[in-house]
Amino acid sequence: MTESENISSRTNRQFSALFTPKTLESLQRNFKPETLDRKISILSELGFHDPVGMIERFPQTAGYNMQRVMDDLTRAGFHNPRELIEKRPQIASCHMQRVMDDLTGAGFHNIVKLIEKHPPIAGYNIRRVIEGLTMAGFRNPVGLIEKFPPMSGYNIRRVIEGLTRNGFKDPIGIIEKNPSFAGRNIQQVIEGLTRNGFTEPVKLVEKFPSVANYNMQHVLQGLKEAGFVNPVKLIETFPPVAGLNINNVKRKVELIRTLNKQFGTDYDPHSVIESFPPYLNYSKSRLFFYLRVAARFELDETVYERLITKNPFLVFAYLQQTMLADRSELVKIALQIEKLSKQEKALKIAGVKASLPQIIEALKARPESEDKTFLLKLATSLVTQIK
Repeated sequence: MTESENISSRTNRQFSALFTPKTLESLQRNFKPETLDRKISILSELGFHDPVGMIERFPQTAGYNMQRVMDDLTRAGFHNPRELIEKRPQIASCHMQRVMDDLTGAGFHNIVKLIEKHPPIAGYNIRRVIEGLTMAGFRNPVGLIEKFPPMSGYNIRRVIEGLTRNGFKDPIGIIEKNPSFAGRNIQQVIEGLTRNGFTEPVKLVEKFPSVANYNMQHVLQGLKEAGFVNPVKLIETFPPVAGLNINNVKRKVELIRTLNKQFGTDYDPHSVIESFPPYLNYSKSRLFFYLRVAARFELDETVYERLITKNPFLVFAYLQQTMLADRSELVKIALQIEKLSKQEKALKIAGVKASLPQIIEALKARPESEDKTFLLKLATSLVTQIK
């Protein structure tokens, strides 16, 4: 055996340990062992962390002048060509300028960012993808893909059929609301929710598609640890609670308990939250507002749970016009607010927000009194709630 044959034999044995038989067979058809060895060395010198892995995923990688490929990508506006190629070696085979022209012509805006976010899109016939989404009933395929680029690679007809088969009435609507939902195994999602005690999983997912992305067993366990007796009901009532950081939930419960003591009220945080779950998302200043009102009128928990469902700017608007010494006034205020139309509520809220600086100045000019102090503190807490 010649020295050259000896090297080739040794190199082949080495490659047998690095590549799968199928990849090795392809490489041996196209490269001499010493050539392939040199290609791997060049990729390492260019800063690629796993040249062998890149070639395993896309054997043609070994055939490209990778320095030239990276230079072309840099000229096209890519910030880290090496990382892009490592993520998707097939990118080396793309005529990038043509790909970018096609995406621009199809209506996409930040092409570089789109490809960096989801490199496989560079290999798709994007016009055919958009046509397929349009025919399926999506109103804005380009916007949908920009929001969730992997959507470009899904068999959308199969996705819609799967959703319909599992009882979803509006598959298009649910995907438009939460595009990542299209990539989930919906059968597993439904079975998982059912197993965790949800009686109407399809209805829950239709109401809040993001719930399909959560580890529900972990979420329920966390809510139980936070002190909630019936976390399933809590999520069914207010699905966004499933996406909250459980440590933040625990801190909010503790904050509510602390503020209760500060204002001399004795409401059970868990009971109040379970009656109206959005209470969990209230800011500290908004909690101050409701608890200050509750303490002043010595509200029982039932009335308090009704109060917190009312917009604070509306409550304040009526408090300025009422007898602050009469405890029954809060129930009357709640009734008045409930009778307002959506438009009337919006006008009143806008009116209070616009005139709040003048209201505060007018309150400051009043003679000192318990009512003045009370209303002034409420008005001040409202200032921080204006967005």
